[in-house]
Amino acid sequence: MPGRDARPQRRYALSVAVARAGISGTALLLICTMLPAVAAEGQPTPAPPVGVVAEPAVRDTGFDVERHVAWLHAQPPGNYTIQLFADVSAESARHYILDQGIANRAAYFPHRHQNKPWYAVVYGSYSTYSAAKAGMQELGARLRTWSPWIRRFDSVQRALGSVADETTVASVPGQTLVMPEPKALTRPTKKTNPAEVQRILARGQGAFIAAKYRRALQVWLPLAREGVAEAQYGVGFLYDSGWGVEASHADAATWYRRAAAQEHPKAQFNLGMMHLDGYGVSSDQNTGMEWIRKSADAGHPRAQQFLADAYREGSYGLPQDQSQARYWSKRAVTEY
Repeated sequence: MPGRDARPQRRYALSVAVARAGISGTALLLICTMLPAVAAEGQPTPAPPVGVVAEPAVRDTGFDVERHVAWLHAQPPGNYTIQLFADVSAESARHYILDQGIANRAAYFPHRHQNKPWYAVVYGSYSTYSAAKAGMQELGARLRTWSPWIRRFDSVQRALGSVADETTVASVPGQTLVMPEPKALTRPTKKTNPAEVQRILARGQGAFIAAKYRRALQVWLPLAREGVAEAQYGVGFLYDSGWGVEASHADAATWYRRAAAQEHPKAQFNLGMMHLDGYGVSSDQNTGMEWIRKSADAGHPRAQQFLADAYREGSYGLPQDQSQARYWSKRAVTEY
């Protein structure tokens, strides 16, 4: 019976997590011996420690790059900030700010690294190094994923002044800078070739099987931002399980939804279950069953068996129908 009372809670049940990830055999043994403690849900945004300049970084959720640059230039050169992230793609930087929910306290800017354009995300403005260090210690686990470091604003301002990118010029009081044209938050334009995608996915899977979950996240996340459904599913599963990153049902649902929209069967099933349970998304039986049926139609055995049990018992809004129960049960056995 697929009733709610018969299933352990999703994040705390190793058997459910393992089944959703498609893990078996020796990988299960590794996970059983290395299962981490359950992390608390939803780290709140830390309050600014003593020494932080009162105004937030940029009150802007539209990623108006001119406002970001203007704010960066307005900071006292001797103040400190925390660099959280850097990437070759401006859109990846914007996605990072959006995914982390820090648009009101972060700014991004272009600089050059190894004679190539890069884009960095910085967080907060601190009047002293010790205040910045205290602020970094208070960052949630998600913001510490990319090994943040402290830098002075004068170094940021020098980097801005030296940028020579072939993009739209943005005016900032007292200085003319070359800045990227703001774009809509769609998938990054940079694309990894298909053969390399498969190698990267395999590298991440190897790290996952070896229980190196943080490494798996670091490998999969750039591909996930590119829009690779398998990587999006993997990142969603890590957030769902709290392995290698602070557990967050909301983040898990975000990544599952992106993969599910690309018809990834496991992501569709997990997203459906989240809607049934009300974890990270609204509790919505109709939406949950719609995703689970899509997953079953695509051939995912767990979704097929779930439908079989639901029809057998007449649960989750489905009529009791033994013929449908036998049909889906047979498909689940055949396609396992």
